[in-house]
Amino acid sequence: MTTKKIKSLNSSNAAQVVRKILFRARLIVANPSNWKYLNALDLTPVQNGVIVLTHESNRLGASMLAENIAKEAKNQGSCIYILTRQFGELNQEYAQTAPLRIVFSKIKMKSVLKKLHTAGYNRLLANTVVNGDCIRIAKECGYTVVSLIHEMPKVIQQLQAESSLKELEKYSDCVVFPTKGMQKKITGQFCVTPNSWEIKPQGIYLQDVDSNTLNKTTRDILGKLNKSEKIKIAVGVGNTTEIKGFDYFLKMARKAPTDILFVWAGKKESFYDICLSKGSAPTNFVYLGKLTTAAEMAALYTIADVLAMTSRVDTFPSAVLEAMKFGTPVIGFAESGGVSEVVQNGVNGTLIDKMGDTDAFLQAIISIVQNTSQYMSLSKNAKKTALNYSFENYVRFLMALFDEKSEV
Repeated sequence: MTTKKIKSLNSSNAAQVVRKILFRARLIVANPSNWKYLNALDLTPVQNGVIVLTHESNRLGASMLAENIAKEAKNQGSCIYILTRQFGELNQEYAQTAPLRIVFSKIKMKSVLKKLHTAGYNRLLANTVVNGDCIRIAKECGYTVVSLIHEMPKVIQQLQAESSLKELEKYSDCVVFPTKGMQKKITGQFCVTPNSWEIKPQGIYLQDVDSNTLNKTTRDILGKLNKSEKIKIAVGVGNTTEIKGFDYFLKMARKAPTDILFVWAGKKESFYDICLSKGSAPTNFVYLGKLTTAAEMAALYTIADVLAMTSRVDTFPSAVLEAMKFGTPVIGFAESGGVSEVVQNGVNGTLIDKMGDTDAFLQAIISIVQNTSQYMSLSKNAKKTALNYSFENYVRFLMALFDEKSEV
């Protein structure tokens, strides 16, 4: 290699380092409260402590699952530590649940894991495939590792996480998939065969809300919708992205009868403006914004006549189970992922065979909201379905896995 090429590579590497430093500096400025978690490390001695490792701290499905696993495991008596690899809005909530440390690099991750192991933390729950690149490090430090896979094959490819998946397969003591269908897709498409794996849906972690709070919050949301008694409501949830099918939702709203109100709740992403640039928002569409409390989500499901799960890809959407808990029938695309593992056609909702068939999807919505007896039957069965997904049992199952694998 010529001196010129070496200088070019060194210059490129230096520029990359500078970009990373600047990026993290911007994150610190945007999230000043996160700064203290970069160096904090609580080494109070514990016995069989569990580290929950999450790759991000934004208010998204996987991150919120990690937070609720930590809370429930703590309630069940486990000593919990949370490690996250990003700044984000959930870090304050993480820190209220358990000691928190933000770890960016794998070099620092090894140092942190070693120190926590000496304090008595010997179990690590790796949440999502993206954390697969840290599992070998955890094993070298003496941890029993249980890994959770939430990503569908398409998402793993988009994240370029195939190598992390291979590491996860090789070094995890056990891998937990939320559905049998997903397990088959992952192991088949990527030719991975974990040493030990289990199938366990995650359960419902939306917290119960007292009736007074729920009633007040419901009134507040209804006030924003300006809803009359004759209006029916189809709800969509999640960030306004293509993968969540926000464009499908808006397309149906434009074609729907005016007595069906289409209400979307979730963080506004750039795809929102792209969709609306193709035409003005229909008069029967309301964007509620991001709902952050259990009371708000409970109120939303309470007023909904149907949950429209328009996602193109969704491993095991928590929203499906949350909606069913409140007796809300669910409609979704059969090909999207985990929704077909919960929704039973004509029992607790409707599955649309062809991805993107918004005409069939809209007809399913109309059929449910206009047929009272059909709605009542689906609603009753939805509540029954939700009873089978206990979050307490899910976390108890994960903690038992640690006991089992630690004895091997």
